Amino acid sequence: RSQRYSYGVWNDKQVACYFNDDYELIGQKLRDSNKNFTTRGSSWSKSPLFGQHLFKGGRRVTVCEGEIDTLTMAQLTELKWPVVGVPNGAQAAAKAFSNNLEFLESFEEVVIMFDQDEAGRKSAVQCAELLTPGKARIANLPGKDANELHLNHKSDQVVHSMWNAKTHRP
Repeated sequence: RSQRYSYGVWNDKQVACYFNDDYELIGQKLRDSNKNFTTRGSSWSKSPLFGQHLFKGGRRVTVCEGEIDTLTMAQLTELKWPVVGVPNGAQAAAKAFSNNLEFLESFEEVVIMFDQDEAGRKSAVQCAELLTPGKARIANLPGKDANELHLNHKSDQVVHSMWNAKTHRP
């Protein structure tokens, strides 16, 4: 799954590759073991969503707060449903949504599955309100995030949260 999303390890750093719609590499985000991030390439203020190049609209897309949660959700849904991630966390998620509205609007439903901390919940509402009313659904996870739940053997709860996400009503 990480190969499909072009995520790997290089010099002891995790590397997430970002592509444009023509599948050209435009940037990389590197993460070290202490969760320090550096970027190479693209103008990150206009970056596509992580994994966006893999999908072209459809029934439902799940948007996660980061690359690792994106990969976790892709694995848990067996790559059967589109999953993408915001590139710069909750604090910049609304900007990422704004920059990629055309892509997000190409889906009937947009499930927002951000971390369950205060920043993630607040950002999920902000992002939902950028979309056409009735399109956004906000997932309520029974733990911090998708990856943590998966590592704690609660994968079924993550998938359940995606399917039972509540439609956001402004």
